[in-house]
Amino acid sequence: MKPDSQFELRHSVDGAARLGFVGDLLLARRVQETHRSMPGAVWDGMSTRLGALDTVVGNLECTLTTRGDPWPDKQWRFRGDPAWATTVLETGNVGAVSLANNHVMDYGPASVRDTTATLDAAGIAHAGAGHDRSAAFAPTTLEAGELTVAMVSYTDRFRPFTAGLDTAGTAFLSTDPRDSAVRSRIEHSLARVPESVDLVVASLHWGPNYEPKTDRHRRFGRWLIDRGVDVVHGHSAHEIAGIEVYDGRPILYDTGTFVSDFYPVENHRNDLTFLFELVVEEGLSELRLHPIRVVEESVRTAGQRGRRWLRERMQSRSAQFGTTVQERSDEGPLTVSL
Repeated sequence: MKPDSQFELRHSVDGAARLGFVGDLLLARRVQETHRSMPGAVWDGMSTRLGALDTVVGNLECTLTTRGDPWPDKQWRFRGDPAWATTVLETGNVGAVSLANNHVMDYGPASVRDTTATLDAAGIAHAGAGHDRSAAFAPTTLEAGELTVAMVSYTDRFRPFTAGLDTAGTAFLSTDPRDSAVRSRIEHSLARVPESVDLVVASLHWGPNYEPKTDRHRRFGRWLIDRGVDVVHGHSAHEIAGIEVYDGRPILYDTGTFVSDFYPVENHRNDLTFLFELVVEEGLSELRLHPIRVVEESVRTAGQRGRRWLRERMQSRSAQFGTTVQERSDEGPLTVSL
């Protein structure tokens, strides 16, 4: 049962839109080297499908800066060229990115300031990191079709990047709703969502690489919906996880990796993922899962073998939540009714 709250009002969604949700976007290293002269080639054959959506939301798995000092004693640091990366995002119809992750400050506080300033200049909404704690936990808003969408972003990865009262960093917390401090921080964050917003998205970089989500993550996802969130957009593990439909709202436990130069990991297939398309028609209507393969630093439609693996993996991992993932044809998307 939901607690009495002002957030109840935001559950009435009027209007129509098609929103795309994707996992990590690594716009650095070999991806940048391969497509330096043609940024739009990152999307390969997917540009038309992405462009047909009202907007796309993803996790920016790097910082956008040309300055700053490497974070000490950190194994992986990702830095993308600001002008090149924003061109990639624009050509892929990416209207919002989460920044609450373990890479946005790979080159120190200056890289957070540069990343947010770069995205602001390009008109790309962002949440989850900022010049101080208040900015990191602040919601952002964007237009998608007939809807006004708000997004918040939180992470439980890499505590050293935590934003302070007067220091740059991420919206870090334990993602455990049993913790009163976590509940207070999230409720304060959600209270800043404008009353005029139609749809609320929580984008979460949660859990270790290549490990399933735990009961703690499940409690947190459901608790967020109880507090007025309409879509939980999870990422971090670099592989897809199951989908739960809770009170008619989707929890995408992990959307995998959408753009990267990672090598495939056996039994995890981090090169296979989905474009998750949320259909809103005067309410949350349907999720459409378009099978995707990441190959040669580009995004492509998955072939039949990849499609079969993705279908079986998503069906098996969603069954634990009582979620039915249907396949209506050999070529079209998988579907989940909401």
